Amino acid sequence: MYKFPLQKLGEYRKRQEEIYQKDLSECNRNINHEAKKLKNLNTSKKKAYRKIQEIQKESFTTSDNLLFGYYLENLEKKINDENNKIYNLELQKDNITDKLLEAVKKRKMIDKLKEYGLEKHRKEMNKRAQYQLDESGAYRFGRKLMSNP
Repeated sequence: MYKFPLQKLGEYRKRQEEIYQKDLSECNRNINHEAKKLKNLNTSKKKAYRKIQEIQKESFTTSDNLLFGYYLENLEKKINDENNKIYNLELQKDNITDKLLEAVKKRKMIDKLKEYGLEKHRKEMNKRAQYQLDESGAYRFGRKLMSNP
């Protein structure tokens, strides 16, 4: 029975890879969530501009102008904040992706070492089995010669 000496390390690397995959998945969810929020803000901004155009056709007072100005300014601030959040999440995603790729490389290296060790063990076992067959064949042949003088 073959026992891989670095089995615990391989298990550790596999767990690390799973953790990074989970983190990447969570980061992608956060990016999608923030992107939806940004889309909603942009939609609100377009609606507000259309509403301003409608009001301007009828009557547009200074107080309306101030209110819409503050509202649009607030929307722009929120849009910029969302863009910054998405940018930071994308940086975080890139960082996690790099760590995940490194973890995958390390795990695959351990897997290759395990396969190499297993193949080496199989060859050694086959060699021993062949040796035993050769020895038993030689023993039988020797007994046959001695019994037929």
